[in-house]
Amino acid sequence: MTATRPALTDDGCTLAIALHEFAQRWADGMLIDDLSGTLTCSELDALTDLLAALGEETVAQAWTDSHALHDEEGDAHYTH
Repeated sequence: MTATRPALTDDGCTLAIALHEFAQRWADGMLIDDLSGTLTCSELDALTDLLAALGEETVAQAWTDSHALHDEEGDAHYTH
């Protein structure tokens, strides 16, 4: 059985809850390690911009650091 999500309200309460849940789910270290290298640099930037906007700067940096390990010379996040 699939749970029904509440509809957005005019005051954004449900949106705020959804954004909080999104940030919490994407903060998982195993998820970061498993997926960061599969994202393009622009996909990573979009994700980390959203996480940072949600106040999750540390999580955003973890995504960037993990992703950089998979970048090659000339890629935006390459560090070696």
